[in-house]
Amino acid sequence: MKRVGVIEVISRAEQGRTQPYLCRCDDGHSYYVKGRSANRRGLAAEVICAQLATALDLPVPEAVIAEVPDELIEASKAAGISLDELGPGPCFGSQVVQAVEFTMSHKSEVTPLLKQSLAVFDWWTRNEDRTLTAFGGNVNLLWRLDADGGLVVIDHNLAFSEFSPQRFLDTHVFADTLVQVAEDMHAQTDWSLRLGGVLAGWDSMCSSIPSEWNYIDVEQTVPSDINLEATKALLDRCEFDGFWNLK
Repeated sequence: MKRVGVIEVISRAEQGRTQPYLCRCDDGHSYYVKGRSANRRGLAAEVICAQLATALDLPVPEAVIAEVPDELIEASKAAGISLDELGPGPCFGSQVVQAVEFTMSHKSEVTPLLKQSLAVFDWWTRNEDRTLTAFGGNVNLLWRLDADGGLVVIDHNLAFSEFSPQRFLDTHVFADTLVQVAEDMHAQTDWSLRLGGVLAGWDSMCSSIPSEWNYIDVEQTVPSDINLEATKALLDRCEFDGFWNLK
């Protein structure tokens, strides 16, 4: 995964649980950058999911490791601006795209295959954070405003955590397409093979996680809650028949 250096913190997003920082980086692009507010486990989930999603051809923004220099933190503090929830060192960055928040009106414009792919991906990564019903929700999707338009998939810091299959089926924006796969033996086989194939790159994906994230503190004395073995075990479920049991 590409590494970039943060050279300016422009603002902080008002939406999203982690409220990422909009930053300009030394490669000439702007990124939404998550640091301490997403915690170490959440940052690792972002890195892993960005690579899994890319391998499955899901439309995710380019993901990077964004290095925040100590000097930028200190300069901001001197100016009366606190970046404590960003913090120095390696963070997770998602490249900015020109888009608006996804709404119910966009659902009909998403292809059936893309709907299915996203539902299967979120079921696989145990990501409940894609909710949208007639009563609202937190969909973590965008809709591009450029000439091509189309879906943009973001925010995976809550993947691989607490998960309720029933809640997923009740609230996920494309839950109905997952049900279709679960009722089709051929589709199950095809998806299980595809997901298993993606996991062939697991070691390479894990190597993108900065070693600093294995600790909570700068001194690297307190281990973080990142558990890649447990994460891999969750993903390996795709190779077993029970993976498609939606109960």
